[in-house]
Amino acid sequence: MRDLRSFVGPQDDHRWLSSIDRMSALRPAIDADHAFLSAFRHDLHEHPELMYEEHRTSDRVKDELTKSGLQFVGGLAGGTGVLGYLAATRDGGKTVALRADM
Repeated sequence: MRDLRSFVGPQDDHRWLSSIDRMSALRPAIDADHAFLSAFRHDLHEHPELMYEEHRTSDRVKDELTKSGLQFVGGLAGGTGVLGYLAATRDGGKTVALRADM
């Protein structure tokens, strides 16, 4: 397991507190979307699809990305794959990649 100190810095370096503060600020947004995300997940699981035939799932994902104003490319990985793109909000900031399988 990776040593978590590599993420927060030395014990005498309190700059990591600002990261915790930023994460705490995200909690209300996460809580506000929890019901929707849970319902979305349940909907997808109520309509199972075979590998490379996830047309309904792919359409649902693309619809939500469109509603959110996010750029995406569809038709990947056998035709049903979707690649969403969330642009950075500042130059030189850290990059985070998220991956999910359908």
